Amino acid sequence: MESEYPVWYRNNQRVLIRCPSLTKLVWERVKGHLKFTDIQNRRPFGFNNEGYWVPVTINEVIKVSKYSLGSYFSKHIDGNFLLSEDLRSVFTVIIYLNDDFDGGETKLYLGGTPEQSNLVRPATGKILIFNHDLPHESERLTKGTKYIIRTEILF
Repeated sequence: MESEYPVWYRNNQRVLIRCPSLTKLVWERVKGHLKFTDIQNRRPFGFNNEGYWVPVTINEVIKVSKYSLGSYFSKHIDGNFLLSEDLRSVFTVIIYLNDDFDGGETKLYLGGTPEQSNLVRPATGKILIFNHDLPHESERLTKGTKYIIRTEILF
């Protein structure tokens, strides 16, 4: 990660995997959490995004991250993923794989300021879905090791 991101910004470890069977399994789990009101009038960023977009799958490249004692990921927004002109990401998906640690909460900046933030406490199997442009961070881990899966929902 040090070659991709400076350690003052992000110091967790990450591996990218491509596994169609895992992609299918994760998509089956995630799509059940989407309500019509969540996806209504959502569209990808950028050009040629007119029309009605619906979620169809997740990115088949899944990121698995490990946060060790002291690890964090500073405030940021997620980039979008463009598989093709007609298949682009809109939402970030985080799946928490464990909860036997302290710290490491995901802070969502709902209004852009710390006063308007919401802390999400990880729990094993919990799924967090949010728009790419929502500022967020992973707070410093103070005990144990945290594992997550991160991917994107493609429309």
